[in-house]
Amino acid sequence: MPNLRTAFTNIPPTVKVVAFIIIILSGLGTVQRVKRWQDNGEKNEENTPTFSSNILPDIALVPGFALQKFWTFLTAGFLETNLLGFLGSILVILVNGKYLERAWGSRDFLKFIGIVIIGANICTFLTYLCEYTITRDKFYLYNTQANGMIGLIGGLLVGLKQLIPEHLISLSLCRVKHIPSLFILLSFACFILFEVQSQFLLVFYGSFISWIYLRFYKYQDGLRGDRSETFSFASFFPEFIQPAVKLISTIVFNILVILKCCRPIQKMKFAIDLESLPTNHVPAMPGSARAESERRRAVALKALDARLHNKPNYYPTSPPPFTTSPSSYTTISPPNSSSLINNLNNETNTDNKTTNNVLFDAKDHLK
Repeated sequence: MPNLRTAFTNIPPTVKVVAFIIIILSGLGTVQRVKRWQDNGEKNEENTPTFSSNILPDIALVPGFALQKFWTFLTAGFLETNLLGFLGSILVILVNGKYLERAWGSRDFLKFIGIVIIGANICTFLTYLCEYTITRDKFYLYNTQANGMIGLIGGLLVGLKQLIPEHLISLSLCRVKHIPSLFILLSFACFILFEVQSQFLLVFYGSFISWIYLRFYKYQDGLRGDRSETFSFASFFPEFIQPAVKLISTIVFNILVILKCCRPIQKMKFAIDLESLPTNHVPAMPGSARAESERRRAVALKALDARLHNKPNYYPTSPPPFTTSPSSYTTISPPNSSSLINNLNNETNTDNKTTNNVLFDAKDHLK
C-alpha cells in the first residue's frame, strides 16, 4: 500500500483529472446503457424507432445529433463503453500522460489533449456526414457513434515519438518511433476484420492532428514546431517507401505554404556546421538526440550537485578559507612555512615603496 500511495502522488495533476473524468463519464454511460436495456425490454406497441442500447447521444458522438449536442465533441473522447477499453485508457493515460505532462508542462499538455480529442471527433463527424451524403443511408447518422480514448492514445504515442524516438521498449523489442505506425496499422486491421470504422477514424485523425500540431504549431524551448527529419511525415512509414512519401509530402507542404496554411521553413543565412558549434550557440531541437542527451546530462548534474551538498565537510583537516577577524588572514598557510612568509613580507614592503599608489604602513606614518 505505501508503494501504491507513493506512485499515485507522483502522478501530475492533469493526468489525475483526465483519469477522473474517464471514470465519471464511463460510469454515467454504463448507467444510461442499463436504463436503455430496460426500456428496450418492454414491447413498443406503436413500433416507433428506438435507439440501440449502445447508442448514447447525450455523451457519445452520434453524427445525427452532434450539432444539437455540441458538447459531445469533447465528452465522447473520455467515454469508454467496454471494460477492456476502460482499463487500457486508464493505464495509458497514467503511464504516457505522466511522462508527457512532465516534459511539456500541465498547461501545454491540457491544450494538447483538447486539440487532439476535439479535432479527431470533428473529422470523424465530417467523415460520417460525407458517407451519408453519398449513400443516403441514415445508418451513418443515427445508428453510429464515436467514442473512446483511442484517438488521444494515438496522439500520445506521436508525442512520445517526438521526445524519445530511439527509446527501446523491452517488452516488444521495438523502438518508440515505430509504435504510432504499428498502432494505426493495427486499428486498420481491426476495421477490416471487425468493421469498427469509428475506432480506426479516431486513431487515424488523432495521430495525424497531433503530428500537425507538434510539427508546425506547438512552442517548445522558444521554437515553434519541430522541423527535424526524425519527426517528418515520411518517418511514419517503412524506410523503403520513405523517399516517395517525402516527395509527396513536400509537394503538399509547398501547396499549403502557397495557400498560407503553413509557414515556410526558415533557412539559416550562413552555411554552418551544426556539429562544429558549441551547444550553447545552437538550440537543441525537441526530440533530437542532442536534446535528449542534454536533458540526461542536466539530470545527472543535478543529482551530482545534490550529493555534493549533502556532504558535511569537504576539507576536514584544513581551516575555513574565510574568517571574520583580520588577524586570521595571516594564518591561512601551510604548516612549517615561516621562512616563506618572511620572504613574502619583505617582497611586499619593497613593492609598496616603489609603487606610485598611496599604500603605506601605519606604524611608519606614526613615527
